[in-house]
Amino acid sequence: MRDGKQIEVLFCLRRDAPEKPGGDSGKVYKYKHFLERKGFLVTVVTDPAELNVGKFSPDIVHLFNMQTPYENYRYMEWALRKNVPLCFSPIHHEKKYMVKYFEGGLLGKLLNYDAYLMLSSFVKEFARFKTLSNLKSYKSTPQKINRALVEKSARIFPLSKSELHHIKTDVCSKLAVSKVKVLPNALTFIEGNVDENVPRDIDVMVVGRIEPRKNILKIAEALKGTNYRVVFAGKENTNHKKYCQDFKEIVGAHSNLQYLGELNQDQLSYHYKRSKINLSNSWFEVVSQVDLEATSLGCKPIVSAASALFDYFSSPPLKLEPDCSKAEILNCIEYALKEEYRPSIKKAFTLDWEDVTDILANEYTALLSREAVHT
Repeated sequence: MRDGKQIEVLFCLRRDAPEKPGGDSGKVYKYKHFLERKGFLVTVVTDPAELNVGKFSPDIVHLFNMQTPYENYRYMEWALRKNVPLCFSPIHHEKKYMVKYFEGGLLGKLLNYDAYLMLSSFVKEFARFKTLSNLKSYKSTPQKINRALVEKSARIFPLSKSELHHIKTDVCSKLAVSKVKVLPNALTFIEGNVDENVPRDIDVMVVGRIEPRKNILKIAEALKGTNYRVVFAGKENTNHKKYCQDFKEIVGAHSNLQYLGELNQDQLSYHYKRSKINLSNSWFEVVSQVDLEATSLGCKPIVSAASALFDYFSSPPLKLEPDCSKAEILNCIEYALKEEYRPSIKKAFTLDWEDVTDILANEYTALLSREAVHT
């Protein structure tokens, strides 16, 4: 409550969040659920155009995701015009890996990465969203918009200290400590809730969308025909039909590989408890929910070097570069199976979604108290 009224929070998401839900939208709806239980009034919008139609009078505007700067630009401009304090969850992928992934494709031979981001977003405006309303935001580059977001936000919520370091390196080197609060990913499954009687009959579990950025095809190629039982789970990315088909053909031709499709949380929990290793090799990641939850349920983690989750672990987890060889994948698995390799998640990062939302609610309240003092 603020001055006897509910605190109103406006969450602003990317426009394709309804049809392409991801880590950002998943967080938002969990935050919304627990904030409303605490008495906050929460609204979620997925298009900047909604701001000009609805009657919004939020106390706080909270933006997400540095990957959609041109949408965030309009959200930011609206908040600044209304003199509403901004909070920002960057969910920032380390730029060197984004650039390296892009340069490996056809367009990478024709454009630099920043030009590609600007052009692809511009094309999407016309081809998909069929609007000119966002045109003025293209006077700035993605880098400049993200820097402005960081500078103008009253609070920044990175998922880890590692992500904060990447933001300082890639976007804005001068960032006041007083405006930063690490807001960690939560665990859906409680650490230690593992039935020791369940046999771990899956050697390697691989969870993620079937698409090039997750390196799923390379992992399947590396592990086909080995003595390891490998289970893949994840939704097919329909923008990469040939890639998905090639993957399924490899799985179908090798009895040690299995593809389960997309699984719900209970199904994932069941398979994590049966798996010895959880393997991720994504080209870009921040703090992978999969890596954390699999580890909390007893899987030994092999994570992507492109992640920003290393400060979550009590001892360093094994990691693979996204462009690693198939031989390196096999060597890493061999080491992970050794008895002495047993990394765990630090106690400070074994929070559930209600715990994390409590931190967020306290940050909102403290921010508004400071704003009131300076008014």
